[in-house]
Amino acid sequence: MRLYRRAAIIALSYFIFGAIYILASDYLVSLVSESIRDIRYFERIKGLIFVFVTAVALFWFSATQIKRVVGDTFNLIQSRTLLFSYERKSLAGLFSLTLAREIGKLLPRNGEAPIPASRECEHFVKSTAELINKLEAVSRTSLSEGTRQVDLSAMIRSSIDIAKGYSPQVRNSDIRFKANDKLFVKIYAGLLHQMLVNLLLNAAEAVKGAGIIEVHCAKTADGVLIEMHDSGPGIPAAQWKNILDPFYSSKRDGMGFGLLAVQACAAAHQGKIQISASHLGGARVDVALPSSVLV
Repeated sequence: MRLYRRAAIIALSYFIFGAIYILASDYLVSLVSESIRDIRYFERIKGLIFVFVTAVALFWFSATQIKRVVGDTFNLIQSRTLLFSYERKSLAGLFSLTLAREIGKLLPRNGEAPIPASRECEHFVKSTAELINKLEAVSRTSLSEGTRQVDLSAMIRSSIDIAKGYSPQVRNSDIRFKANDKLFVKIYAGLLHQMLVNLLLNAAEAVKGAGIIEVHCAKTADGVLIEMHDSGPGIPAAQWKNILDPFYSSKRDGMGFGLLAVQACAAAHQGKIQISASHLGGARVDVALPSSVLV
Protein backbone atom coordinates (compact mmCIF):
# COMPACT_ATOMS: atom_id res chain seq x y z
CA MET A 1 0.00 0.00 0.00
CA ARG A 2 2.86 2.39 0.74
CA LEU A 3 4.24 2.01 -2.81
CA TYR A 4 0.82 2.67 -4.36
CA ARG A 5 0.41 5.74 -2.16
CA ARG A 6 3.76 7.12 -3.33
CA ALA A 7 2.90 6.40 -6.96
CA ALA A 8 -0.45 8.17 -6.54
CA ILE A 9 1.25 11.22 -5.01
CA ILE A 10 3.74 11.40 -7.90
CA ALA A 11 0.98 11.04 -10.50
CA LEU A 12 -1.18 13.69 -8.79
CA SER A 13 1.77 16.09 -8.53
CA TYR A 14 2.51 15.64 -12.24
CA PHE A 15 -1.15 16.30 -13.10
CA ILE A 16 -1.28 19.48 -10.99
CA PHE A 17 2.02 20.76 -12.41
CA GLY A 18 0.88 20.07 -15.98
CA ALA A 19 -2.50 21.76 -15.45
CA ILE A 20 -0.93 24.85 -13.90
CA TYR A 21 1.61 25.05 -16.72
CA ILE A 22 -1.05 24.77 -19.44
CA LEU A 23 -3.40 27.33 -17.88
CA ALA A 24 -0.64 29.82 -17.08
CA SER A 25 1.05 29.49 -20.48
CA ASP A 26 -2.27 29.88 -22.32
CA TYR A 27 -2.96 33.05 -20.40
CA LEU A 28 0.49 34.48 -21.22
CA VAL A 29 0.16 33.54 -24.89
CA SER A 30 -3.18 35.33 -25.08
CA LEU A 31 -1.55 38.47 -23.68
CA VAL A 32 1.44 38.64 -26.04
CA SER A 33 -0.02 37.17 -29.24
CA GLU A 34 -1.32 39.55 -31.89
CA SER A 35 -2.07 37.01 -34.62
CA ILE A 36 -2.69 33.32 -35.26
CA ARG A 37 0.90 33.04 -36.44
CA ASP A 38 2.14 34.31 -33.07
CA ILE A 39 -0.14 31.86 -31.25
CA ARG A 40 1.26 28.93 -33.26
CA TYR A 41 4.82 30.07 -32.56
CA PHE A 42 4.28 30.37 -28.82
CA GLU A 43 2.41 27.06 -28.70
CA ARG A 44 5.45 25.33 -30.23
CA ILE A 45 7.71 27.01 -27.68
CA LYS A 46 5.29 25.90 -24.93
CA GLY A 47 5.36 22.32 -26.16
CA LEU A 48 9.15 22.20 -26.38
CA ILE A 49 9.56 23.64 -22.89
CA PHE A 50 7.05 21.16 -21.49
CA VAL A 51 8.80 18.20 -23.18
CA PHE A 52 12.21 19.39 -21.96
CA VAL A 53 11.07 19.84 -18.35
CA THR A 54 9.30 16.47 -18.45
CA ALA A 55 12.42 14.77 -19.85
CA VAL A 56 14.59 16.28 -17.10
CA ALA A 57 12.12 15.19 -14.42
CA LEU A 58 11.90 11.70 -15.94
CA PHE A 59 15.70 11.46 -16.08
CA TRP A 60 16.04 12.51 -12.44
CA PHE A 61 13.32 10.13 -11.28
CA SER A 62 14.72 7.18 -13.28
CA ALA A 63 18.28 7.80 -12.09
CA THR A 64 17.11 8.00 -8.48
CA GLN A 65 15.13 4.77 -8.74
CA ILE A 66 17.94 2.91 -10.51
CA LYS A 67 20.43 4.10 -7.89
CA ARG A 68 18.10 2.94 -5.12
CA VAL A 69 17.54 -0.46 -6.75
CA VAL A 70 21.28 -0.95 -7.27
CA GLY A 71 21.97 0.08 -3.68
CA ASP A 72 19.28 -2.25 -2.31
CA THR A 73 20.60 -5.11 -4.43
CA PHE A 74 24.16 -4.50 -3.22
CA ASN A 75 23.02 -4.37 0.42
CA LEU A 76 21.03 -7.56 -0.07
CA ILE A 77 24.00 -9.39 -1.57
CA GLN A 78 26.27 -8.08 1.18
CA SER A 79 23.80 -9.12 3.88
CA ARG A 80 23.39 -12.58 2.36
CA THR A 81 27.16 -13.01 2.17
CA LEU A 82 27.52 -11.97 5.81
CA LEU A 83 24.65 -14.25 6.77
CA PHE A 84 26.19 -17.27 5.06
CA SER A 85 29.52 -16.49 6.72
CA TYR A 86 27.90 -16.46 10.14
CA GLU A 87 25.98 -19.62 9.27
CA ARG A 88 29.16 -21.53 8.45
CA LYS A 89 30.89 -20.29 11.61
CA SER A 90 27.99 -20.96 13.96
CA LEU A 91 27.28 -24.33 12.41
CA ALA A 92 30.92 -25.36 12.78
CA GLY A 93 31.02 -23.96 16.29
CA LEU A 94 27.90 -25.69 17.50
CA PHE A 95 28.81 -28.94 15.76
CA SER A 96 32.28 -28.84 17.30
CA LEU A 97 31.00 -28.03 20.76
CA THR A 98 28.37 -30.79 20.58
CA LEU A 99 30.91 -33.32 19.36
CA ALA A 100 33.39 -32.26 22.03
CA ARG A 101 30.83 -32.69 24.78
CA GLU A 102 29.72 -36.09 23.52
CA ILE A 103 33.31 -37.32 23.31
CA GLY A 104 34.04 -35.84 26.72
CA LYS A 105 31.35 -38.01 28.26
CA LEU A 106 33.37 -41.07 27.25
CA LEU A 107 36.58 -39.92 28.96
CA PRO A 108 37.41 -40.15 32.69
CA ARG A 109 36.79 -36.94 34.59
CA ASN A 110 39.11 -35.37 37.15
CA GLY A 111 39.24 -37.58 40.24
CA GLU A 112 37.90 -40.62 38.45
CA ALA A 113 39.97 -43.74 38.19
CA PRO A 114 41.45 -44.11 34.71
CA ILE A 115 40.22 -46.96 32.61
CA PRO A 116 42.82 -49.73 32.34
CA ALA A 117 44.06 -49.66 28.81
CA SER A 118 46.95 -50.40 26.56
CA ARG A 119 49.41 -47.83 25.25
CA GLU A 120 47.33 -47.50 22.11
CA CYS A 121 44.25 -46.73 24.15
CA GLU A 122 46.13 -44.21 26.29
CA HIS A 123 47.39 -42.53 23.14
CA PHE A 124 43.82 -42.42 21.84
CA VAL A 125 42.58 -40.83 25.06
CA LYS A 126 45.34 -38.21 24.96
CA SER A 127 44.68 -37.43 21.30
CA THR A 128 40.94 -37.19 21.94
CA ALA A 129 41.51 -34.74 24.81
CA GLU A 130 43.59 -32.55 22.49
CA LEU A 131 40.85 -32.78 19.89
CA ILE A 132 38.28 -31.60 22.43
CA ASN A 133 40.35 -28.50 23.18
CA LYS A 134 40.65 -27.71 19.47
CA LEU A 135 36.92 -28.22 18.87
CA GLU A 136 36.01 -25.96 21.77
CA ALA A 137 38.39 -23.33 20.36
CA VAL A 138 36.56 -23.55 17.03
CA SER A 139 33.24 -23.05 18.80
CA ARG A 140 34.55 -19.89 20.50
CA THR A 141 35.67 -18.35 17.20
CA SER A 142 32.08 -18.33 15.95
CA LEU A 143 31.37 -15.59 18.52
CA SER A 144 34.62 -13.68 18.08
CA GLU A 145 32.89 -10.72 16.37
CA GLY A 146 31.30 -9.74 19.69
CA THR A 147 27.98 -8.10 20.46
CA ARG A 148 26.69 -4.78 19.19
CA GLN A 149 23.67 -2.58 19.79
CA VAL A 150 20.88 -2.87 17.22
CA ASP A 151 17.22 -2.00 16.80
CA LEU A 152 15.61 -5.44 17.00
CA SER A 153 12.47 -4.36 15.14
CA ALA A 154 14.54 -3.03 12.24
CA MET A 155 16.67 -6.18 12.24
CA ILE A 156 13.60 -8.40 11.97
CA ARG A 157 12.32 -6.36 9.03
CA SER A 158 15.73 -6.67 7.38
CA SER A 159 15.73 -10.44 7.97
CA ILE A 160 12.31 -10.70 6.35
CA ASP A 161 13.59 -8.82 3.29
CA ILE A 162 16.66 -11.07 3.07
CA ALA A 163 14.55 -14.21 3.38
CA LYS A 164 12.22 -12.94 0.63
CA GLY A 165 15.19 -12.36 -1.64
CA TYR A 166 16.52 -15.84 -0.90
CA SER A 167 13.37 -17.96 -1.12
CA PRO A 168 10.34 -17.74 -3.46
CA GLN A 169 8.31 -19.55 -0.80
CA VAL A 170 8.95 -16.72 1.65
CA ARG A 171 8.04 -14.12 -0.99
CA ASN A 172 4.74 -15.85 -1.73
CA SER A 173 3.79 -16.24 1.93
CA ASP A 174 1.62 -13.74 3.78
CA ILE A 175 4.09 -12.39 6.35
CA ARG A 176 2.66 -10.31 9.18
CA PHE A 177 5.05 -8.53 11.52
CA LYS A 178 4.04 -7.06 14.87
CA ALA A 179 6.58 -5.35 17.11
CA ASN A 180 7.45 -2.23 19.05
CA ASP A 181 8.63 0.66 16.90
CA LYS A 182 11.99 0.80 18.70
CA LEU A 183 13.51 -2.01 20.74
CA PHE A 184 17.26 -1.67 21.23
CA VAL A 185 19.25 -4.71 22.32
CA LYS A 186 22.92 -5.67 22.53
CA ILE A 187 23.35 -9.03 20.83
CA TYR A 188 25.38 -11.14 18.43
CA ALA A 189 23.74 -9.57 15.40
CA GLY A 190 24.94 -12.13 12.88
CA LEU A 191 23.63 -15.07 14.88
CA LEU A 192 20.27 -13.42 15.43
CA HIS A 193 19.98 -12.50 11.74
CA GLN A 194 20.72 -16.07 10.78
CA MET A 195 18.27 -17.44 13.33
CA LEU A 196 15.44 -15.25 12.04
CA VAL A 197 16.10 -16.12 8.40
CA ASN A 198 16.22 -19.85 9.18
CA LEU A 199 12.97 -19.66 11.12
CA LEU A 200 11.34 -17.81 8.22
CA LEU A 201 12.61 -20.39 5.72
CA ASN A 202 11.30 -23.24 7.89
CA ALA A 203 7.92 -21.54 8.31
CA ALA A 204 7.64 -20.83 4.57
CA GLU A 205 8.52 -24.44 3.82
CA ALA A 206 5.83 -25.57 6.27
CA VAL A 207 3.12 -23.45 4.60
CA LYS A 208 4.53 -24.28 1.14
CA GLY A 209 4.63 -20.60 0.20
CA ALA A 210 0.85 -20.26 0.35
CA GLY A 211 0.04 -19.61 3.99
CA ILE A 212 0.39 -17.12 6.82
CA ILE A 213 3.55 -16.41 8.81
CA GLU A 214 3.38 -14.16 11.84
CA VAL A 215 6.41 -12.66 13.58
CA HIS A 216 5.91 -11.04 16.96
CA CYS A 217 8.52 -9.24 19.01
CA ALA A 218 7.97 -7.58 22.36
CA LYS A 219 9.70 -6.55 25.55
CA THR A 220 8.68 -8.68 28.54
CA ALA A 221 9.32 -8.66 32.27
CA ASP A 222 12.10 -11.22 31.74
CA GLY A 223 13.70 -9.67 28.64
CA VAL A 224 12.65 -10.01 25.00
CA LEU A 225 10.34 -12.54 23.38
CA ILE A 226 10.38 -13.33 19.66
CA GLU A 227 7.53 -15.47 18.36
CA MET A 228 7.30 -17.17 14.95
CA HIS A 229 3.90 -18.59 13.96
CA ASP A 230 2.85 -20.40 10.77
CA SER A 231 -0.34 -21.88 9.38
CA GLY A 232 1.30 -25.11 8.26
CA PRO A 233 0.59 -28.65 9.46
CA GLY A 234 2.49 -28.06 12.70
CA ILE A 235 4.89 -30.24 14.69
CA PRO A 236 3.54 -33.23 16.66
CA ALA A 237 3.63 -32.61 20.41
CA ALA A 238 5.72 -35.75 20.88
CA GLN A 239 8.56 -34.10 18.92
CA TRP A 240 8.59 -30.72 20.70
CA LYS A 241 11.31 -31.76 23.15
CA ASN A 242 13.61 -33.38 20.57
CA ILE A 243 13.19 -31.14 17.54
CA LEU A 244 15.99 -28.77 18.64
CA ASP A 245 18.50 -31.51 19.44
CA PRO A 246 21.49 -31.65 17.06
CA PHE A 247 21.24 -34.48 14.51
CA TYR A 248 17.53 -35.00 15.25
CA SER A 249 15.19 -34.59 12.29
CA SER A 250 11.52 -35.27 11.73
CA LYS A 251 12.21 -35.67 8.00
CA ARG A 252 13.13 -39.02 6.56
CA ASP A 253 16.14 -37.60 4.67
CA GLY A 254 16.98 -34.84 7.17
CA MET A 255 20.32 -34.52 8.97
CA GLY A 256 19.10 -32.50 11.95
CA PHE A 257 20.92 -29.25 11.06
CA GLY A 258 17.84 -27.14 10.22
CA LEU A 259 17.43 -25.49 13.63
CA LEU A 260 21.09 -25.37 14.63
CA ALA A 261 21.12 -21.60 14.02
CA VAL A 262 18.23 -21.18 16.47
CA GLN A 263 20.00 -23.31 19.04
CA ALA A 264 23.31 -21.48 18.53
CA CYS A 265 21.67 -18.06 18.90
CA ALA A 266 19.83 -19.04 22.07
CA ALA A 267 22.95 -20.60 23.59
CA ALA A 268 25.07 -17.54 22.80
CA HIS A 269 22.62 -15.21 24.58
CA GLN A 270 21.70 -17.60 27.45
CA GLY A 271 18.18 -17.63 26.05
CA LYS A 272 15.49 -20.28 25.85
CA ILE A 273 13.58 -21.88 22.98
CA GLN A 274 10.12 -23.37 23.20
CA ILE A 275 8.12 -25.20 20.53
CA SER A 276 4.32 -25.32 20.76
CA ALA A 277 1.17 -25.10 18.69
CA SER A 278 0.22 -21.80 17.06
CA HIS A 279 -3.17 -20.13 16.97
CA LEU A 280 -2.77 -20.25 13.18
CA GLY A 281 -2.93 -24.03 13.28
CA GLY A 282 0.75 -24.70 12.64
CA ALA A 283 3.91 -24.48 14.70
CA ARG A 284 4.97 -21.77 17.11
CA VAL A 285 8.61 -21.13 17.99
CA ASP A 286 9.35 -18.85 20.94
CA VAL A 287 12.84 -17.45 21.44
CA ALA A 288 13.17 -15.80 24.85
CA LEU A 289 16.25 -13.62 25.37
CA PRO A 290 17.19 -12.55 28.91
CA SER A 291 16.97 -9.01 30.24
CA SER A 292 20.75 -8.71 29.99
CA VAL A 293 20.43 -8.05 26.23
CA LEU A 294 18.28 -4.95 26.77
CA VAL A 295 19.94 -1.57 26.40
